[in-house]
Amino acid sequence: TINNGVFTGFSGTSSGTFNMSTFNIPNGTFIANDSNGITNFNVSGVTTIGTDGQFIASNNAGTVNFIVNAVTLNGNGALTLINSANSGNVTMDFAGTNRSLTLNGTSTLALETVSSPGVAVINISNDFICNSTATPAVDFGTGAVTGNLISLKRNFTKTGNGLITTSSTTNAATGFVFSGDVQSINFGGTTPSSGVNYTANNT
Repeated sequence: TINNGVFTGFSGTSSGTFNMSTFNIPNGTFIANDSNGITNFNVSGVTTIGTDGQFIASNNAGTVNFIVNAVTLNGNGALTLINSANSGNVTMDFAGTNRSLTLNGTSTLALETVSSPGVAVINISNDFICNSTATPAVDFGTGAVTGNLISLKRNFTKTGNGLITTSSTTNAATGFVFSGDVQSINFGGTTPSSGVNYTANNT
């Protein structure tokens, strides 16, 4: 559990692996990779970000590979995958029993805050649930966002008035890819999606 301050997993040229049962960031910032190396981040239980917690995957030129179970963002919690112009690829794979990504309160998900050579990919084997009212709640990124995507095996639910968007004006992200056999899309709230692709691909 991280309550305050900024904590960095790997820096310099180092690489390594985190293995844990649960991971909580109620406050403060955790940077998984601030190096040129490879970080593997494995959480078998629930990852919770909020009330004012921030999780940054790549803050340098490294590559980050996640294997997580369920991820829940509360309050002003923020999850950022790529946060460096030199970043490598960041991949977040959901495994285990829950396997859902949920955004509550005014929480935010940013796939790429600055244009980089890296690609940000989230593979969710269950549900994507966006209750957030943030503007934006989900941003597929700025700059070279080609290839950035959220792949979904089950259901898409948006209940809040948060904006789902792509900040980039130069490239289109891959966006949401629906890759399951039987899926539902429930898009609520008064705020429409802006500049995001939705693709059905269950072949």
